Amino acid sequence: MTSVPAPTPSLEGREPSPGSPASGGRARPAATLVERIMTYPGRPHATWWHRRPEVLDGAVVVVLEALSSLQIARTHLAWEAWLFQQLLLLPLLFRRRHPSAVFATVIAVYVAQWSVGEHLVADFGLLVALYTVAAERGWRRALPAAVILEVMVVATSFRNSPDHGGALGSLVFLTGLATAALFTGTTVHTRGEYLEALEDRARRLERERDQQARLAATAERARIAREMHDIVAHSLSVMIALADGAAAAGARDPEAAHQAMVESATTGRSALAEMRRLLGVLRDGSPAEFQPHPTLAGLDALLTTVRAAGIKADYRVRGRVPDLADTAEANIYRIIQESLTNVLKHARQPTSVTVALDWMPGLVDIAVTDDGRPPAGGWGRGGPPPAGGHGLTGIKERVGLYRGTVDAGPAPGGGWAVRARLLFDDGQP
Repeated sequence: MTSVPAPTPSLEGREPSPGSPASGGRARPAATLVERIMTYPGRPHATWWHRRPEVLDGAVVVVLEALSSLQIARTHLAWEAWLFQQLLLLPLLFRRRHPSAVFATVIAVYVAQWSVGEHLVADFGLLVALYTVAAERGWRRALPAAVILEVMVVATSFRNSPDHGGALGSLVFLTGLATAALFTGTTVHTRGEYLEALEDRARRLERERDQQARLAATAERARIAREMHDIVAHSLSVMIALADGAAAAGARDPEAAHQAMVESATTGRSALAEMRRLLGVLRDGSPAEFQPHPTLAGLDALLTTVRAAGIKADYRVRGRVPDLADTAEANIYRIIQESLTNVLKHARQPTSVTVALDWMPGLVDIAVTDDGRPPAGGWGRGGPPPAGGHGLTGIKERVGLYRGTVDAGPAPGGGWAVRARLLFDDGQP
């Protein structure tokens, strides 16, 4: 007998998440999570002045221009003061696009202003430039700029206050302003990087969610294809066997022929109802009415259809049947159904078939054996099922969900046997 290892568990049996295409629900908008991050109250881009940075930059320059011009008018400073004011403030209009260049420009202007002994309100532009370097480029670029500014703070403090006490107070005050500008800028930069990382992660999660939804939809369609194969193959095999029996018995036993045709019609109607149910899942926008999964309680009815085809069917159970999950019962049922379908389709003149379930702690052995006659070549039913069929493949996939194995081949006493073993985690199905 050929031993066929079952494949590893696949996506079959996984329930699609709500809102996924496979579940038939409405999908969540793809940009929801990103939009929530983009409108986070702490995010700079959530405020109108950061959506229009040129407005904020212009407002800062206008305020400093007004205060510095008022100082020049009150103190009657020379025209050089007005020139220094423009050179210190106008570059701030370009501080976001070129933060390092703007800082270098204003610090050079301040050195020239310091050399001639001028002191203006426009000097606060140095703090704005330092803040911008920290906010746009991070602390690695801002730290050298802060050191350069601190050198000028020390020089200005001791030049403006010859006495030691006054110079120290000025140094502490101006250093505090520079430190505040530096740390405020680095904090804004760090927060911006954090939120950008959140946006990137949200986009990746949304892509992965969409991929999972597509995988779930594909798995669901594959499951439906297997279900369709099980239903159609089994039902048609039974109907063909019943029709052949009715044709053979029509002349000598009209009552038996009539009963066979009634059974054939009942089987056809049942198969049609199940096909409509499964095909409803594939209709976009229309809810499908699901029936319960097939259970072991339905095996008697399944064997009745085989008996109606003129084959004696026995059902044997050994061991205590544990509490089973719905999916486990459905998979056991489908394995047996597919094996019986193979008997009806491929066995050569079978007279009986036996279905045996052997329950043991943590596993179950399934055996479906028929007594079909082997051909001259020695196969139990003229060889295995056709290569293009999906029967044995479907059995392998179902058994693979439970890390089991499948054996299919000639039975020792003649006929053909399909044996499957399903393993359950922690001894429970």
